[in-house]
Order: sequence, then structure tokens, then C-alpha cells
Amino acid sequence: MKQPPSVGSLYDQHMDALDEKLLNFLRQDGRASSASIARKLGVAASAVKRRIESLKARGIITGFTVVTSSSQGPIGTEALVEVFCRGNVSTDELRSLLAASPTVVFAASIAGAADAVLLMQADSVGAISAAVEAIRSSPRVERTRTSVVFERL
Repeated sequence: MKQPPSVGSLYDQHMDALDEKLLNFLRQDGRASSASIARKLGVAASAVKRRIESLKARGIITGFTVVTSSSQGPIGTEALVEVFCRGNVSTDELRSLLAASPTVVFAASIAGAADAVLLMQADSVGAISAAVEAIRSSPRVERTRTSVVFERL
């Protein structure tokens, strides 16, 4: 599971106002053409392409994703899982622990009682359960709390 840079690290790298605007357009529609974004930004399409490649090379853009309408919902089953670890666990340890699970589509270390929160997607509740059990089998994990998603709002 490739991790996006943290919000703080995005701004540690040099990004100007045009990069920020470009990222905002891509967040709204990752499939927008360079030409359509260029028209909105008032620059040449070639400039948009170069900036996108630069943002990818610097690790600011790590990939593109598909977002479905809430009426379509996720394919299969979706769950939010809180992970509670034993002792202090580094974010690198959490990444390593979660990287093996293809059901984890998003993970974040968080402040609060839990150490991490995950968004998991699979074909069935049984597949989610098996993936959670695999995570729980780590000696670093004390417990988890899973909430199956009924419907996205």
C-alpha cells in the first residue's frame, strides 16, 4: 500500500499557487484533460502536463483513483477499522503491518485512543473478517474495532 505524503510534507516541498490550483482541479476530477485544466488556469496544456509530471516525480501526486457516486456504493463490503497497538508503534511499523492486506484501501495514523484507522473493501463480510484477523495476528496489535458500512451518505 503506497502511502501519500502527509499534509505537512506536501508544504515542505516547493509548490506555488499554480501547483495548488492544479492539485485542486485534479482532486475534483483526476481524469480531466490537460487542455481543460489549462483553460481554467489560463496556461498552456503543455505547462499543465509538465507540472503534473513534476508533482508525480516529487511524490506529491502518488496516483489517481476512481470515486463512484454514493448511489453506486462500494463494490462488495466496506468497513472502517480502528487499530489499537501495544506500546508505541512507529508509522513505518504500521505501514509494514498494513501493506500486506489488499483489502486496505486507505490507512491513517490518528490521535486518540486508536493508533490507526483503516478503510477496508472486499467482496464479503467474511473477507473483511479474515483480513482483520490477519492484522490482529500481529504481536504489535492489541485489538481492533470494526464498523461495517451500511451505506455511504
